[in-house]
Amino acid sequence: MKIIQVTDLHLVAPGEKLFDLDPLTRLEDCIADLNSNHADADLVVFSGDLTERGEASAYASLSDRLKELAAPYRLMLGNHDDRVDFRVAFPEAPVTGGFVQSVADLPAGRVVLLDTHEPGAVEGRLCDALGME
Repeated sequence: MKIIQVTDLHLVAPGEKLFDLDPLTRLEDCIADLNSNHADADLVVFSGDLTERGEASAYASLSDRLKELAAPYRLMLGNHDDRVDFRVAFPEAPVTGGFVQSVADLPAGRVVLLDTHEPGAVEGRLCDALGME
């Protein structure tokens, strides 16, 4: 089983920089590398923080760029993310009990992806009612 985790994209509005870096260009380079060297991955997990401020334009850019990724992927939220704007850009993302979480049944086993995002808090938490089946 080949799972790749890409974390803390911290995407901002297109054309904007974050700490003198362009997170979108870095994502494009990452996707190109994944396609060149890891297109055979069973799953690529992009874990939060997907965006720096939960901006709709940043999620739209992410959605657009992920169309180029050869391997299957799942997205997970971080403390900088926003569920509402995320769901607008990714209406097909698996959601269980209001949380962006799911299981991925791969040939070598099951991967459980839990949403621990707690709006307004730096730390995450697990909900008592995970709603996972």
